[in-house]
Amino acid sequence: MTVSKPMPPPVVSLEGVTARIRDRRILPGTSWTIRAGQSWVVVGPNGAGKSTLAGLLLGTVPAVSGNVVRHVSEARPERIGHVSFERLERLAAREARLDASRQFSRQTGGVTLARELLFPPSVKPPAEDRRLPKAARRLGVHRLLDRAITALSSGEMRRLLIAKALAGRPKIVVLDEPFEGLDAASRRVLKESISEMIREGRIVVLVTHLLENVVPEISHALCVQDGRVLRQGLRREVLTERFLRRLFADRTGAPEALPPVSASLRKGRITDAEPPLVVMKNVCVAYGASPVVKNVSWTIQPGEHWALLGPNGAGKTTLLSMIAGDHPQAYANEIYLFGRRRGTGESIWEIKRRISLISPELQLRYRKPVSVLAAVLSGFTDSVGFYRRASEKERAEAVRWLAFVGLGHRAGDRFDRLSYGERRRVLLARCMVKSPDLLILDEPCQGLDPQMRKRLLALVDRIGRRKKPSILYVTHQADEVPSCVRQVIRLGSTPGPPSLEADRGARLASSRSCKTREHGR
Repeated sequence: MTVSKPMPPPVVSLEGVTARIRDRRILPGTSWTIRAGQSWVVVGPNGAGKSTLAGLLLGTVPAVSGNVVRHVSEARPERIGHVSFERLERLAAREARLDASRQFSRQTGGVTLARELLFPPSVKPPAEDRRLPKAARRLGVHRLLDRAITALSSGEMRRLLIAKALAGRPKIVVLDEPFEGLDAASRRVLKESISEMIREGRIVVLVTHLLENVVPEISHALCVQDGRVLRQGLRREVLTERFLRRLFADRTGAPEALPPVSASLRKGRITDAEPPLVVMKNVCVAYGASPVVKNVSWTIQPGEHWALLGPNGAGKTTLLSMIAGDHPQAYANEIYLFGRRRGTGESIWEIKRRISLISPELQLRYRKPVSVLAAVLSGFTDSVGFYRRASEKERAEAVRWLAFVGLGHRAGDRFDRLSYGERRRVLLARCMVKSPDLLILDEPCQGLDPQMRKRLLALVDRIGRRKKPSILYVTHQADEVPSCVRQVIRLGSTPGPPSLEADRGARLASSRSCKTREHGR
């Protein structure tokens, strides 16, 4: 006679729970028990309800019916370590309010340093080193402690929040899309850290839409689609190939055919008289005594499509702000945009009219309670929010792109009430509605499920077959670079003088030919 093993004791349970997101009810009648010795992955497409489920565990999402039972003290919300896009956005919003307050009172300084986010005021060096989790040191967080959090890239901020989540060695850790925005080395370290935590007996709940992020030690899986739990149980029984094809099938209602690019992006021919779009000559940027980019020389000619590659903190965001933003150190360097040197009387709005941009930083700033359609229309005015009446042509163009990203049915909904992945798709549509000379796509696939990633790359390739606009594609992942991109600038992990490879036969990791320039950080 075989004796069955006793069931491990429960740690936290959802008992017939229905969640509420403002006036919307989601995950009706959900039951789920996490037991000692288990670790779970929660998978599903954008907008499925994954983050809402995580919010129930964390106590940040209210339940309108049913019960959330916390069987042990370690399952209390304040004792659960967690990382999420929403936490990053709340932190960015807080810093924006503090910055506005400082400007209003004409105060200088007072910015929040990374160490203040991680440690209470009573903890001073070298005690900080003992407080940092081993995984945080391997992620290089100790090198960020004296940086203002507003000066960190989105990937660096993600590493900082991971360190905060692991501080204190919580028994339960909820990681909501923790790999987004991390470079290859950081993703590898995080995977190893998750595996180590599980082997140590800690419970990990990993929320993701990319199965490549799931470490072997995760034992159980739960699948969400359209606001409902479809399946849960042992990972090997739940995540079958056939079921996953159904889970991630394109259910957005988005058209298979791409929108007519000619309606959004002009076909204009490039003439020899056109100046370079961007010229940088020995550009150097430093924050205090810390160099961020050093001696970078780079030219983007009309009709060229570039990839900008490099690890977290390499200076990619800094270079982009020199081009598309109003970075103050742009005026101390020799930089030309569209044939005119920065600092010779040009308006930042004159520059923005010729550039379309999507980036993680834009998404963090875009917190206006406007409709989804208004958010897309704001691409015509390069504003956060839309403050004039749209023409019929503009509305038709915005509706066309919303349909393409599969959110045409959400046009009247509040933008700030969408999931992170849904907001990224709206901002992609916003980026595409006007006719730029330079299209900057900074980590455009961040937060997108596999189906939308595939759709986005197909779109970029179709646009790239034209000479206008030029495309600047920024990513940590070389195998994500669209095939239309033929030239690459790489930033290294440490500042240094650039070395140039003028080899058009060089190849990306995806085996596509390119011209590579190696620069310092």
